[in-house]
Amino acid sequence: NRFGRRGILLFSTIFTGLSSLLLLALIQYLHKGIHLTLSILGLVSAYSVSILSIFFASEVVPTVVRGATLGLIMATGCIGKATSPIMDLHNRHGYFLHHVVFASFAVLSVLCIMLLPESKRKPLPDSI
Repeated sequence: NRFGRRGILLFSTIFTGLSSLLLLALIQYLHKGIHLTLSILGLVSAYSVSILSIFFASEVVPTVVRGATLGLIMATGCIGKATSPIMDLHNRHGYFLHHVVFASFAVLSVLCIMLLPESKRKPLPDSI
């Protein structure tokens, strides 16, 4: 609770994008252990972003539309999971495109997170 929800969400999203871009730029020069570590840390931060976005939305969104908004967020997460077959491109051609697409979504998410209100020690709205 020290940094606020938006700060932690922003950090996790930036870390997801940075790990993807580092893997893209340095894949030929990295040791296998570092490659595996960056991949795992990127996945963990991506999962933390999805969980944190649900927590953040359930706190910030007014009670009147909370169910619909959480449904929309979870549906967006399912769309993201449906695009996971792109990961199969790793073993074939298109490895560069794979990382560019996911890193660009992370950058787009960072820009959207900057628009969210900070909820730390502030009253939240009861209605729209």
